[in-house]
Amino acid sequence: MSVEGLWSSEIFGLWGWEHRGVIILMDGRAFGGGKNHHSMGRYSQSGDEISVSLAIKYHGKPQTMFGSTESEFQLEVDGRRDGEQIIGEMYRPDRPDLRLPFRLTRQAELS
Repeated sequence: MSVEGLWSSEIFGLWGWEHRGVIILMDGRAFGGGKNHHSMGRYSQSGDEISVSLAIKYHGKPQTMFGSTESEFQLEVDGRRDGEQIIGEMYRPDRPDLRLPFRLTRQAELS
């Protein structure tokens, strides 16, 4: 089943699941953003396994879940589709041991 669509993005943080923005998956491309950042990259799918590689750029005050304040960094996401959600872990390649739980929830199909 294709993962193409508009997805809301959440990260599990200090106060539970925190909404971080939206992401669009389409034709191997991934792009999205939130109130103070945008992201662009690529995704691949093999069965229910999903991998996303994103370049994150803050255009407001950086508030990363990784405890740093860089305004640009690379983010890798590995997840598994479970119905209308993709659940997994995200990490920065420069900090591969620090992995954070994430989930995407499908909000709309692309037409």
